[in-house]
Amino acid sequence: KEGAGYRLYTRHDQILDIAQHPEYFSNVIVDTRTNEPGVGFELVPQSMDGAIHAKWRRILGSYFSPGRISKMVPDIRARAIELIDSFADKGECDFVKDFAQLYPTVIFLGIMGLDRDELPKFMAWERDILHPNASSMEESMHISLSAQQEVQDYFRTMLDERRAIPAEERGKDLVSEALGWEIDGA
Repeated sequence: KEGAGYRLYTRHDQILDIAQHPEYFSNVIVDTRTNEPGVGFELVPQSMDGAIHAKWRRILGSYFSPGRISKMVPDIRARAIELIDSFADKGECDFVKDFAQLYPTVIFLGIMGLDRDELPKFMAWERDILHPNASSMEESMHISLSAQQEVQDYFRTMLDERRAIPAEERGKDLVSEALGWEIDGA
C-alpha cells in the first residue's frame, strides 16, 4: 500500500525480538511495488517463518557445522590462492574487482558443486540483479527480473540433471546432498 513505509532496526535486542516473533515480523518476501507477499520464488530458509524455517535451518546447519566447515578449509584456501595467482604476476591488483567481489561467489560455486568456469555467468547475474545498469526504474526492474529468471532456469535445469544421476554417484556438494533431504515427508 502506498505510503506504508519501512523501518530498519539496528539494535541487537530489537533484532532478536523480531527474529523470535514471526507472527508479527514475517520473513516472507514482499513485492515492494505492491506490498503484497510473494515474488514468484521462495528463498530457503530466509523467506520462511516458524516451524518450517526451523526445520530447514536444522538441516542446513548440519551442512555448515564446524566439523564440516573445517573439511572445506583446504578447498576454500585453494580458491583464494587461484584468484591471487590470476593477478600476482602483474604485481598489483584492484582488490575489490580482482578478489573481493569474486571470492564469495567462487566459494559458493564450490559449495554448490558447480564448475568454477561458471564464475563470469554468476557475476553477470549478480550485477544485473543487484546493480542493473539502467536509465529508468522500469528498465532496472526488467534487467533484474530477467536475470533472476535466468538464475531460476539455470538451477531448474541443473537440478533436473542432478536428479538423473543415481544418488550414490552425485557427490558430496550441497545441491547433490539436498536432493535427498526430506522435511515432513516431502
